[in-house]
Amino acid sequence: LQSVVNVIASQGDAGNEAKEELGRLLNSIASFSDGRNYLLVNNQGKQLIATLAAGLKTKKLHHSAGEQALATLQKLSIRSSVQKELVQLGMLEWLSIYLGGKPSPAALDYGCALLLNLCLHPFGRSAASRAATIFMATIATLMADLKLPRCLTSFYAITEPHRSKSKYKFVH
Repeated sequence: LQSVVNVIASQGDAGNEAKEELGRLLNSIASFSDGRNYLLVNNQGKQLIATLAAGLKTKKLHHSAGEQALATLQKLSIRSSVQKELVQLGMLEWLSIYLGGKPSPAALDYGCALLLNLCLHPFGRSAASRAATIFMATIATLMADLKLPRCLTSFYAITEPHRSKSKYKFVH
């Protein structure tokens, strides 16, 4: 598995088709509970998460390979341990900036879903409260580009208090 991840995150444009196909494979595996169990077993899971996150943050993953890595992380992030790991790796802040750029429709969907998942973890809510200004700028950019409806549900859930527990509200 680590060799697959290393190929996906390798430098250069050589082998882009292989990177995309291997990214699809990881994304497909992450779509199933048993697949997530397999990908996250022992220390292998932390390495996978760190490698994919680093590949996205350093822009080593282009086009479809990046979308597939983002989709894989989103699917893995339904687990609390993965949420915590991704928040510690700075993915919440990265996502808030990335989504304000020009992501493809698929990347926008997976990015918003990942952002929502990260904000479900207490560490994520804390990090989100520190990055509230960036989130508001991202929302403004999405509104200006008429992309906000694609991820409005995610941003609503992040920026509004939960009905029963107002302590989760970070935008005052």
